Amino acid sequence: MISIKEQYFPLLRRFPHRLARWQKVNVKRAEGYHLIKGRPVSTIEYIMPEIPGVPGGKTIAFLTDLHYHASGKSLRIVRHLEKLLAVYRPDYLLIGGDMVGDAVDINALADILPRLCRHAGVCLAAGGNWEYGKNWLGKHFWKDFYAGVGVTYLENELYPDGNLVFCGVADISSGRSRIPELDMNKFNIMLAHNPDTAVALDRRKREYFPQLILSGHTHGGQVNLPLLDIPLHIHSHYGNFFAHGIFRHRKRNTTMIVCAGLNELSFPWRFNCRRELLIIKTCGIAQ
Repeated sequence: MISIKEQYFPLLRRFPHRLARWQKVNVKRAEGYHLIKGRPVSTIEYIMPEIPGVPGGKTIAFLTDLHYHASGKSLRIVRHLEKLLAVYRPDYLLIGGDMVGDAVDINALADILPRLCRHAGVCLAAGGNWEYGKNWLGKHFWKDFYAGVGVTYLENELYPDGNLVFCGVADISSGRSRIPELDMNKFNIMLAHNPDTAVALDRRKREYFPQLILSGHTHGGQVNLPLLDIPLHIHSHYGNFFAHGIFRHRKRNTTMIVCAGLNELSFPWRFNCRRELLIIKTCGIAQ
């Protein structure tokens, strides 16, 4: 007999024919992409192309994979994030999941998030594999947790704000990732912790797909070979393909940005791999 878990986990299969629809963009040649090196956190600035109906001058900050744990290194990362967010003062702060390294640090995260969110307008979050892997916390734990610090947690849900619509999907590890029906007359931004999610949900008959997808999970590889800049290991069905950077869909009007994240797990350090805060600026055309 096939268990319910096995029935819902086909999302975790490899889809090589769907992967072939994606191409990696050379960030050195990508228009609107700019790296600002910093320690311990570097900033990636990305200016979106002009989009009808989306007002210019909006700033979106995306952070993911903080994996906070009580250490001097984590505190330095948080303090630097505070300074960066105070400078950019984003209209939207998007949180991409995997925010703590151990359950004992969840209470500390509740103290940290307000310090980051005070510099932003709207704060939204989606869960990562770490959050979904803690089933003992209960189905509604993270939604209630984030609500308590002024953040809206999205699980296969939409958050519309004018012609910008934010969509948070459940992590692919949960087996219940899905894209809510989107209005393609608006600009849709999807939070999907693992970039494999975009491949798994890219069904040919789907009539709607977000124009921008923001992911993390890969940590940029954490350890990259010098000179060659090759990650040693990525937790992805597709090897190192989605390590970090910009990806464009060959058939859909979709761009995916995979952020290298802020901290580490498995290995207790990074080598030749920067920590990233992603800043997206809109350059829209008023209708």
